[in-house]
Amino acid sequence: MYGNRAAASSRVRVHGVEGAVPRGYRCGFLLYTGASLRDADWSRVDERRLDIVPRCLQAIYCHGPSGGLDAYTIIYGGGYMMVLEGVECSVSEKPLRRLLSSLEPVGFVGYRELLEAASAAGYRPVLLLERGEPWPPPPGRRLYIIGTSIDPPVTGLEHVASLGPRSYLASQVAAYIALWERGVLRGDEG
Repeated sequence: MYGNRAAASSRVRVHGVEGAVPRGYRCGFLLYTGASLRDADWSRVDERRLDIVPRCLQAIYCHGPSGGLDAYTIIYGGGYMMVLEGVECSVSEKPLRRLLSSLEPVGFVGYRELLEAASAAGYRPVLLLERGEPWPPPPGRRLYIIGTSIDPPVTGLEHVASLGPRSYLASQVAAYIALWERGVLRGDEG
């Protein structure tokens, strides 16, 4: 059954730099933005395009069979990050924006350092770009890296994969990956 649950969860946790990448999840999402999270204004839509992040959170956690997705999300921008666990669906972006506004990002963290931490926690970083290898990525637990307003840099630590030759919105990529991880697009949903 497809549907939306109530509002953004009060169980959301934000991690510090130590132990930044949660262990034990099926997968993770890293939403990469060019804007610094230190002075983020989640209530506005401006040239920094932070409005894309709540849309991606909706796409990850709100679309698909009920029961949720066993995943965490890292939001990274300008050396600052927020690691979210326990995000629940919200029909509107407003509760997600309020949630993000209430959280204090931690930093200063290097992007490469973050990918190394993900690898050490057992996740294979998978950068989604138009010019990557054809889908699907290699098996195992993955940290999907999605650029929200700009493409993340290629560091050599990640597997670069592509959903196809077209350019997609970040929220479309997030929704596709979330459905794929739930088994809906592989035909093995429960």
